[in-house]
Amino acid sequence: MARIFISYRRSDSRKWANKLFEHISMRFGKDLVFQDVDDIKPGKDFLLVLHEAITDLQLLRGYFHKNEAMALRDLGRRAEFRKSLVKADRVFTTMIRERPDDAGAWNGKGSVEALRGNLEKALRYVDKALEIDPTYWAAQQDRKEILKYLGAKA
Repeated sequence: MARIFISYRRSDSRKWANKLFEHISMRFGKDLVFQDVDDIKPGKDFLLVLHEAITDLQLLRGYFHKNEAMALRDLGRRAEFRKSLVKADRVFTTMIRERPDDAGAWNGKGSVEALRGNLEKALRYVDKALEIDPTYWAAQQDRKEILKYLGAKA
């Protein structure tokens, strides 16, 4: 199920859209990236498939709020940082409730907990993501980082 949606004008940006697809796919996996014309099979209802793909972008919204929180933290804007984390947490919690087998949602929840400083809790969420999908690259990387910080605290 696609989580990242790429749409572009064919005439002047196909090359750049393909490069973007390659880079995003390396980070999140090809199965999570939807590139409109390339992923809509002949004979399928174009508008219906587009609608389904766009509706499925909830995970991206959660990561947006998490990344926004990180930027606000780095700018020293603590109150806004906490508000963005709450938004991200709500998105990931809702996704876990609606799709308990979604590794991205579990990993996102782990990222939020890591940003809050709850590293043991973060590790449990990331491990759940890896239990669902042992090949999930982002969760593998997040797990390494969390373990590194936990080791530094010991």
